[in-house]
Amino acid sequence: MDPAVAIGLGGAVATYDVAVSTGVPYGVFVDLGGGPVDLLGERLFLDMSVNLVPLALGVPSVSGLVVGNYSLPLFPGLSGLVLYGQAIALDANAPNGLFRSGNGASTSFHAGGGALVAAFEPATVVNYTGNFAADLPGRVRGGAVTRRTHRTVDPSGLFFPQPIQTPLVPSGCREQIVYRPQDLGAVGQPELVTGIRWLAFPGIPVQTDI
Repeated sequence: MDPAVAIGLGGAVATYDVAVSTGVPYGVFVDLGGGPVDLLGERLFLDMSVNLVPLALGVPSVSGLVVGNYSLPLFPGLSGLVLYGQAIALDANAPNGLFRSGNGASTSFHAGGGALVAAFEPATVVNYTGNFAADLPGRVRGGAVTRRTHRTVDPSGLFFPQPIQTPLVPSGCREQIVYRPQDLGAVGQPELVTGIRWLAFPGIPVQTDI
């Protein structure tokens, strides 16, 4: 499937191709979601939802590459729409005795003048790094969220046991603290601070969430 298709004045036209063998019944299907759904030992990169529709159904008389296209009219939501597609062929010799599934693909429709396309096949081979799940071939998914707690104490700080009180500060006592990445034990990976807790003298817990 075309990875990205620009929308024109009359809508958008996308193409797809599928390699088929002589006499093998096949279908090319598209859905609004990419699954995956495991069915009878085959992995389908389709949601198998009520929005599933066939683009093509046939039985080729000659083996080769079958190329087709489909058009979408202009409608609200066309820009940014992603359609996920996959070919399925009936095959009595398949492990499940019914069908085999082809490669999953998708098409993104956009209103811009161009699109940047990146293929993740597989992510580890094309040098993608970071915390991601590599369990699905051809896809990069966010890895599991991990949490950690870090207690930071400024080694150059000096404990001052006496609070600042009026009349030195008529409006009350305020403190401003700057935490550097190394103070929080950062090692260069992107992280999100979800809470900061501090203990005020002589031991009254105060919590600030950010």
